Amino acid sequence: MLNTINDISRQLDELKILAEDTLHSNPELAIQHADKADALAVGTTASQLLVWPEVIRLHAMTTIGNYAYVVEHAPLLLTKLQKYDHSHYVQPVLSSYATALLNSGRIEESVDVFLMALELIESKDSFEYARTKLGEGFAYFELGKYIEALQCCDTCDAILEKIESDDGNILVKSFLLRAKTQFTLGNYSEATRLCLRAIEVEDQFGRTVNTVSIYTNISVFAHIAGDYDKALQWSEKALETLAEKDAPGEAIILCNMGNTYIKLNDYKRALQVFQRGYEISFKKGDLNTAATALHGVARVYETSDPDMAISHYMQALELRDKAGIPFKKCVTLISLADVLREQGEFSKADTYLGEALQMAETLNARQLMFEAHKCFAEMYKTQQQWEKAYRHLERVLQLEKQI
Repeated sequence: MLNTINDISRQLDELKILAEDTLHSNPELAIQHADKADALAVGTTASQLLVWPEVIRLHAMTTIGNYAYVVEHAPLLLTKLQKYDHSHYVQPVLSSYATALLNSGRIEESVDVFLMALELIESKDSFEYARTKLGEGFAYFELGKYIEALQCCDTCDAILEKIESDDGNILVKSFLLRAKTQFTLGNYSEATRLCLRAIEVEDQFGRTVNTVSIYTNISVFAHIAGDYDKALQWSEKALETLAEKDAPGEAIILCNMGNTYIKLNDYKRALQVFQRGYEISFKKGDLNTAATALHGVARVYETSDPDMAISHYMQALELRDKAGIPFKKCVTLISLADVLREQGEFSKADTYLGEALQMAETLNARQLMFEAHKCFAEMYKTQQQWEKAYRHLERVLQLEKQI
């Protein structure tokens, strides 16, 4: 019996090492190791006390982008960690939880959780503190608190310099946050310069983990600035790098290219890349990107087949619900309502717009509130319900000044 227990303990230790080694490079494989550990421990005294597989699974789901899973399971896991005195896991779990909340559109909650995680880090001059502080910065960016976001970057960079960190990953992400902030403030050239500087840092540290993300950011900046040819060039460069480095993110790049092709009125290519993006992301279980791809397909069909557009928006909504990201769901609700409005299906459009507006107000997402009120105003104008149209138009004008 003792030999059996020792054998199980040894196998669990081996699986833990394998899971930790593959967590960032192959999160799906790390989950498989965690699942094997849970199965191995069933019926033993270790079963109830074994928490590392759940921790690994949570971190892996964060890396994959299954934020709905993390948001659902993190509170339960934190309770278990406290109950069985596994306090050393609490801070990293809080960081993953905060990241999931941030990417689920629950921004203010994410700031609170990031602050809780920061309080648990003993040394304020540590790599973990710098990384978590940067996560807080991304949350502030989403809240439109750009000064606070840049201050988080400054803190992060100062810590990394002080401890002479040989990991350029966080420094690169700091450059990317600075770039996004500068672009939002209207400094397109500075944003691009910061991205190129991030590439230099990648080269300096001999890493390529963020290269695809950097190229993708430059592509998005170029797209928003209206430089569509350059946007496609950077997206194609990202795909080339992806193929060489076998890095994640292909579906996201394809969706970005689809958006650019739509701007160029190249609907055939747009449809191709959106469909390919959907196939890749759905197969990987990335429901958020799969929904984004279906949303893109719907946009293509808006120009030629409204019924197909409505069908794909409905499919995207179903995945948005499962992905658990209210901000993205709100975007799809407004787009669906707009098509229904143009088809004269005012009752359905009213229902979806009402849901979208309520969600946007809860999120305090002014841009989405603006879009919802604008669609309401157009719909009531078409129906010659002038008083209602005027009321929504007033809100459009108010929100326009705020955004």
